Amino acid sequence: MSEQARAAYLQEQMNKLKRKMNQLPLIVYVAMVLSGSCLVAGGYFGHPWLIWTLLIWGLFMSWGVSSARQAKKQYNELLEQMKGVTFATITCSNCQKEIPIGNFEFCPFCGNSLKK
Repeated sequence: MSEQARAAYLQEQMNKLKRKMNQLPLIVYVAMVLSGSCLVAGGYFGHPWLIWTLLIWGLFMSWGVSSARQAKKQYNELLEQMKGVTFATITCSNCQKEIPIGNFEFCPFCGNSLKK
C-alpha cells in the first residue's frame, strides 16, 4: 500500500471514529429519558421502578463511557500511525521550497524548471 493510500485509509478510519464519538451523547440522552420515565413511573407505581431507573441509567452510562474510552483509544492509535506516514515531497532546486502536490513543470514560487 502506498503512503498516500495508507494516509487516506487512516484518515477514513479516524473520521468513522469521530462520527461514532459524536453519536455517544445521543445514547446518553436516551438513557436519561428512559431513566426519567422510570423515575416518574416509580413515583406512581412504587419502589421497584426506582430500582429499574438506576439499573437502566447505570447500564447505558457504563456502556456509553466504555464506548467513548474505546473510541478515544483507537483514535489515539490511529494518530500514532499517521505520524509514521511520510509523504514524498519535491523541492525546487533553485529556491528549496516544497512544491505542492500536482503536476507542475515549473516551480510556482520562482519559475525554475522542475524537469531533470
